[in-house]
Amino acid sequence: PDTVRFEETVEALQEIGPLLTGAELYGLVEPLGFAVSSLASALEAERAIGLSGSSCFRIVLDTFHHAIGPDTMQRLLAGLSPDSIGLIHVSAVVADIPVTGYCDAHRVLPAPAHRLRSRDQVRSFTALGYNGHISFEPFAPEVQEQSPNELVREIRTSIDYLCS
Repeated sequence: PDTVRFEETVEALQEIGPLLTGAELYGLVEPLGFAVSSLASALEAERAIGLSGSSCFRIVLDTFHHAIGPDTMQRLLAGLSPDSIGLIHVSAVVADIPVTGYCDAHRVLPAPAHRLRSRDQVRSFTALGYNGHISFEPFAPEVQEQSPNELVREIRTSIDYLCS
């Protein structure tokens, strides 16, 4: 990782941690897998949280950002504590483009034909011991523009797919 950015992340967590702890709140840290992100790795996020000395932080594992980021599933399963996970964001990409071209506008609800293997990721994290909340995070315009009835149908289909 970029040493300066990592050190700045630890410093920010050290500053914010006491505020959250005093208010009896948890802070969620979401590594974004984009190459320009200051924190792209869940493993590095866990390390930064540990170095901050604050126990009020948890990691947001995002199936989209994990798929485009530096962590392999094997490394995450071997090195990430389930207790450090606070939320899992789930989305999918069906666009037939290279991973390096993925952006938020490509994020749809998970279904069998998608490219992120979100169902496998969720299963792996729950097998690791995570039993917290999982949320959908589709940003694609075609999802946002659906009618309520279409969206309900697609969400049900996605939940069935993830749980099958």
